[in-house]
Amino acid sequence: MGVRVAGSADENGFSLIEVAISLAIVSIALVPTAQMWVGISQANLAIGQKAQALVVAQQVLERDVRGKAFASQSVGSTVGSDATSGMSYVLEITAPSPTVLRAEVNVSAPGAGGSLIRMVTLTAKEAD
Repeated sequence: MGVRVAGSADENGFSLIEVAISLAIVSIALVPTAQMWVGISQANLAIGQKAQALVVAQQVLERDVRGKAFASQSVGSTVGSDATSGMSYVLEITAPSPTVLRAEVNVSAPGAGGSLIRMVTLTAKEAD
């Protein structure tokens, strides 16, 4: 006859200390991973907003500068907003010389503290 001793090697399961140690190891790995996901999400939002601002800047330049004849361009600033995205823009046209116009568009998001995109283009008068 065999005598069983309490705490023999054939017990099944995990002890409380083993579970606590494994939870500590898993949590050490999960915290940086969660922080990485938050950072990736914030960067993704910022990239999307900049892409949207780029589209607005291109549309403003196409409509207000490239879509008009050189002689019909007027020097000065125009402030507006894009109805689709809600972003605001400032278009500033200057004349560095009588035959060249410089157009600069600054696009900002609602509630943003500064410009998201600044796009500049030059337009030259055709030779007579």
